[in-house]
Amino acid sequence: MIKKKTVSITVLLFVLNGLILTCGFFYLLKQNILSVRTVAENQTEENLRVFGNSLVQIVSEHLDEKNEEKNIDGFLKKFNFTDSTGLYSSNSLAKDFRITLVASDGKVIGDSEADEISVLENHKERKEILAALSGKEGKAIRKSTVSNDNVMYYALPIQTKNGIYALRLSVPLSMAVYFSTSSKKQIIETMCTVFVIILLLTFIVSAYIVHQIKKLEILSGEYKKGNFDAKSTVRSPAELRKLGNRMEIMATEVQRLEQVRKDFVSNVSHELKTPVTSITGFTETLLDGAIDDRPTAIHFLQIINAQSIRLMAIIEDLLTLSRLEKDNKKPETMKHDVVAATKQVCERFMSKAELKKIKLLCSVDVGKNDKVCCMLNEGLFDEALGNLIDNAIKYCPENTEVDCKIKLFAERNLVQISVEDNGQGIPNEFRERIFERFYRIDKGRSRDMGGTGLGLSIAAHIIKAHDGKLYVTDRLDKKNGACFVIELPVIKQ
Repeated sequence: MIKKKTVSITVLLFVLNGLILTCGFFYLLKQNILSVRTVAENQTEENLRVFGNSLVQIVSEHLDEKNEEKNIDGFLKKFNFTDSTGLYSSNSLAKDFRITLVASDGKVIGDSEADEISVLENHKERKEILAALSGKEGKAIRKSTVSNDNVMYYALPIQTKNGIYALRLSVPLSMAVYFSTSSKKQIIETMCTVFVIILLLTFIVSAYIVHQIKKLEILSGEYKKGNFDAKSTVRSPAELRKLGNRMEIMATEVQRLEQVRKDFVSNVSHELKTPVTSITGFTETLLDGAIDDRPTAIHFLQIINAQSIRLMAIIEDLLTLSRLEKDNKKPETMKHDVVAATKQVCERFMSKAELKKIKLLCSVDVGKNDKVCCMLNEGLFDEALGNLIDNAIKYCPENTEVDCKIKLFAERNLVQISVEDNGQGIPNEFRERIFERFYRIDKGRSRDMGGTGLGLSIAAHIIKAHDGKLYVTDRLDKKNGACFVIELPVIKQ
């Protein structure tokens, strides 16, 4: 299989930037030259019009006074006369203009430059002459048959006693100030200089950006090796700096999740190994002869039974947790009164609390509302809240209280169900991790209480599936103990 070669981002950026800038440069150069040409044409047309209007009066008076056309050619040539010093005489009004006078039949009767007007062709079909002979001003731009230059022709009508004439002035566009060869050359040189500067700056900026991207590539390589302590050194541009910061955050999260995974594997191994070891050990003891001692056998079998129940509870909780994590879809819910559902869970734990001489309270603060309805899966909600109340009873000393409070926040469209106990509380440094699977603050004490280490994790997943939140905080009255808070969205009545 042939491996396809990939183009590096450096080459790609340089080539793309070069192509874009080059295309843009030639487009702008073309537009600038066209704009200059337009300005030159407008300037030349205005000059011809102004000078032509001045000549119309002069030529018209000459034709009327002399009443003849034969001397008009010599009269026009005076406008192109230069003295011996090379300077134009006082009669020279047109330094660069060519002046032509055309009769109504299209015949040229005077020209400031032609030595012999008789050889000039008839001009009646010329666009600008047709316009002038019809009493209007006419303009045309075309290549000269003599010089092959682009020439502007401007013709004006002259009305005399003998009829109408066309006075035409012409000048090469290259003679215009804004369209001269030197002007075009200067424009091209300036734009080329600017283009080279912009191209160099673009390459420098591109090289800098590529260098920062390579820094991020090196950083990702460090993370791939497992060096999650590596930090981004990218400071600009802002987008790449933010990307580097996000990579650091992701690396920290990956490192945390890796630690959670290791802890989980270690904890689940220990949690499963403990009852299995007990069951195996007592079973071997019974097989070795202890079964013949009835009191001892009954005691060992009771231990085996208790450890089997514990093992089954762990497996069931793991299956429940796995199901909650695996199913991304929401659980089936119905409209339920959360006050009634909470009271029902509290009643279920009353007897267990009484055995430990703990007073289990259920206080309600929902204003004038008879019901506070939420979309609940009643079984899952019962399990989540039951886990919190069960933990509170387990970790509270005798002759204390566990208070389950329900409070409505109508303006925020949510209800809080909090469970407060009088236990040792949860230190701040452990509050983020207590909802992890098998995580225990005091591992020995927790196991003595008979828990599986999965209750809080299951509760957190259930509440999250109900679009709610579960978190732990200090008691509002500042007494010793923990306060677990469930927040659920309320259905508007």
